Amino acid sequence: MAQSDRARLIDALRGAEHPALELRGAEGGALLFLPFGARVLGLFAEDDGQSLFWADSRVARPEEAAKVFASPEWVNIGGERTWISPEVDTCVGNIADPWPTYKVPYSMDPGRYMVERNGGAIKASTTMRVPIHRKKTTCDVGVEKTIRMIPNPLRGEAQVRDWLGEVRYVGYELATSLQLLATPDPTAQVSLWNIIALPAGGEMMVSTLGKAAVRTYFGSAGPEHLTVAASSVHLHIDGRAQYKIGLRATTLRGRAGYLRPLGGGTWALVVRNFAVNPSGEYIDTPWDSPEELGYAFEAYNDDGKLGAFGELEYHVPAIGGDTGLTSSVDKSQVWAFGGPEERIRAVATLLLGLGVL
Repeated sequence: MAQSDRARLIDALRGAEHPALELRGAEGGALLFLPFGARVLGLFAEDDGQSLFWADSRVARPEEAAKVFASPEWVNIGGERTWISPEVDTCVGNIADPWPTYKVPYSMDPGRYMVERNGGAIKASTTMRVPIHRKKTTCDVGVEKTIRMIPNPLRGEAQVRDWLGEVRYVGYELATSLQLLATPDPTAQVSLWNIIALPAGGEMMVSTLGKAAVRTYFGSAGPEHLTVAASSVHLHIDGRAQYKIGLRATTLRGRAGYLRPLGGGTWALVVRNFAVNPSGEYIDTPWDSPEELGYAFEAYNDDGKLGAFGELEYHVPAIGGDTGLTSSVDKSQVWAFGGPEERIRAVATLLLGLGVL
């Protein structure tokens, strides 16, 4: 009998001396947490199914996984990771020449996390020094993440009672905190930035208040990729054309989803539920306009150079500078489903409050 994707990944990580921690859902399914980078690397609605997150295929091959972890250069391993924004400060060395000067600080990813398991929760914590390139300074910050499994949000809904058993579910809550420990520049600001990597071949859907203005950060999301409807934004993620877009906090409802076929009549849906505070200071900006604040959600489509994936990203309001804040706490939820297309589309309509194109 062929080994499942989940079992293969567990074995490869163990063989590379980076074993994963597993949390099991009460209704089935599981997540695999990788201490290296403190990320949810795999999310499975059923044990023998596909991961609903994207991960670099090399980490599931024992002969290559160890090389990936030993690489001196940053590797996009995948899964869900937590970074510090704004990107134009922490990763872009020179905003006038962004791509040649783009570098992910090792302190941020993978960083050096201390990880502990306490019953049904996993806690990861670290301190890191991140660059603030435009101010030619640094910030020392503390990051703490706690992950626990959560029940199906639809379990009490009468309209799905007759068929909810046809759908597999797995979900977790991520609690993240950021503390500003020290900086030579009292005007410097930083914020939490949570990112999920998702396999190409699906549709990202963002629920909005009215027809949203979509801001391009870089690349071009043409009509073959982007559709703006009356109360939603839809993006085709194909892993073939590099682009990134952003949506302002004032237009967001706080939910976004990703729908894609898995094959054999089975479909998958991943929904992120996140807090939006338009009064907060959202500091991640378009690359060509680094003073244009207010964007809380972003979506990225890779061109295949890093892998066939897209990213669903959200930001937390900043601390430091004139915010008067030295710490922030954020909670978000991930609800993931697998099952027949008709049922999965119905779940998407219920949880996102919009028609699925």
